[in-house]
Amino acid sequence: MTFAFVQTNKAFLPALQGYPSFFSRFNIRCEVVDKDQLGLVHRQVEWFFMGTDLSKPREGICKIHEYISPSMPPLASWKNLYKSIFNSQPDCRVFKNQYVRSAFTFSDKIPFFYQDIGIDPEWLSPIVTAPEKKYDFIYIGDLSERRNTEPMLKCFTQPGFKDRTLLLLSKNYTELQERYRQYPNIIFRGPVEKSEVRTYILQSRFGLNFIPDIPPFNALTSTKFLEYAACMLPIVTTDYAWVRQFHQQYGGQYFFLRPDLSNFNWEQISNASYKSPDLQSWTWEHQIRSSGILEFLQTKFPELSFS
Repeated sequence: MTFAFVQTNKAFLPALQGYPSFFSRFNIRCEVVDKDQLGLVHRQVEWFFMGTDLSKPREGICKIHEYISPSMPPLASWKNLYKSIFNSQPDCRVFKNQYVRSAFTFSDKIPFFYQDIGIDPEWLSPIVTAPEKKYDFIYIGDLSERRNTEPMLKCFTQPGFKDRTLLLLSKNYTELQERYRQYPNIIFRGPVEKSEVRTYILQSRFGLNFIPDIPPFNALTSTKFLEYAACMLPIVTTDYAWVRQFHQQYGGQYFFLRPDLSNFNWEQISNASYKSPDLQSWTWEHQIRSSGILEFLQTKFPELSFS
């Protein structure tokens, strides 16, 4: 049996590693393909990360639509409405959380599941020998304008931080890199292989979880936050809804930045107390099994066994 996971190349998608790692253990072949390559794959399940999908259902193929996030500004509400009306009807939908589902106006009775992102189990294994710390801070992820990371970057051009290094693991940052080329302490790198990310995190002293406190960003799970936490890295974070909810539910101690970044200074950050959260329920294994998607797949393909 073959599952085809259809990527859009527009976002960082941890699921493109997490799902194949899980499903391949059960005699399922997993192919990660672009939309225009899908027809070349003989598949029983096609799993779209939405986006849009206007393709017609094909007999004998189970179509899954997974919504990682609502549409991004500008015209986010219009885009969500368009997708709700014109996207083809799948066999089921998967939403990251209730907030993502509420952004769309699906009125059909197609089954749906909530499935958040997970952490690779090896990331939770004990760190035997910690590598040398090469960077003071690390930031992983999107550096586009809509993320409003400029206030964070400008801090590293000021006297208090000009001698502190910031490693930025991202992609599509050429213009931003040119703007900060006179500051050798701001280091742009990437994109890098997923297998390399953990090494860079362990080479850093603090993880920066810089999320704007505006929808939809402040209601979505932060992949970088979970990856820092899995590596037991002290986390410096902006203060917003999702991280406060996570803190309340899973514990840990973090350094919360004020909106004006007035407390973003080396002395306060290095003297603060930090504690890692409980991440046992954030493995891909737990997230997938608790979502209900496996039971749905077994109704479509009774020969499947996930025990």
